[in-house]
Amino acid sequence: MKFRIADAEMRRMATIKAYEMGPLKFVLLRGVLFWGLPMFVFFTLYGYFVIGYHDALKIPGLRNNAIICLIGGCAYGSWVYYLVSRRYYRMEQNGEIKH
Repeated sequence: MKFRIADAEMRRMATIKAYEMGPLKFVLLRGVLFWGLPMFVFFTLYGYFVIGYHDALKIPGLRNNAIICLIGGCAYGSWVYYLVSRRYYRMEQNGEIKH
């Protein structure tokens, strides 16, 4: 798939912005908040309404879902930050980023 010049520039700027966030802020924001929180809501509601697990809305069910989504969000955010940093270093080697 070929990207247009504007798409490539937007992708370059997004990579730089994400890399400059730093790993902790990136993982907490993009992993835990933007992935973990929606998954927590989805799994809780799915467990209650679709599966019929009525303990999903009680403290132990909420705690278990929160722990799972927190760990999953950290793992997702770490993986994505790893991919962003690889792309950033590749762009730096190609001379696309000037300091």
